Amino acid sequence: MPRKVLRRYEGGCAVMFKIPKQVEFTHIAVIQTAGELKWLVANPLDYHLTLQFIGRDVSARRLASVIVAAFALVTADDWAPVTLRFTGRFLALKTFKNHSIVAEVENGPVLQSVRKRLRDRLAEMDVNPKDDFGDHPHVTIARAPIEAKPLEPPRPIGPFMIACDELSVKYGPHRMTV
Repeated sequence: MPRKVLRRYEGGCAVMFKIPKQVEFTHIAVIQTAGELKWLVANPLDYHLTLQFIGRDVSARRLASVIVAAFALVTADDWAPVTLRFTGRFLALKTFKNHSIVAEVENGPVLQSVRKRLRDRLAEMDVNPKDDFGDHPHVTIARAPIEAKPLEPPRPIGPFMIACDELSVKYGPHRMTV
């Protein structure tokens, strides 16, 4: 009997750090011009840093396992808020389907350790993520379809740190904070 698969939603399934709402990049010039160029500016309440992309067309069982793995990570005795260091640099990224302006986050040992711990928990739940999600942590602040005119990234600002203590599991447009 085939496994039941949840509907496919744009964006697939991922585990992410929820960025606290006091972080806002509204002073950036890209945001002032984005609307004219088919660019969508991210709502600061939706800022996140993806720790691990799981995949698309995730079964209900696999999605439940991802939620359990994320919950196990944040309820571990040694869990503490993770301090992320924003470098102050902004990058223009391009994929096969869109352009993005992102705020770069340092890929330091603490972030790498949390990613490894998450991957270990996922492995315990028999969830093998689609990929290792690379080494370019960032927070997307604006996005446009590939046919839109690319934008130059804004000028750098001073680096800053922010403590994150919540993980979210995303499946398409749905999010669950653990």
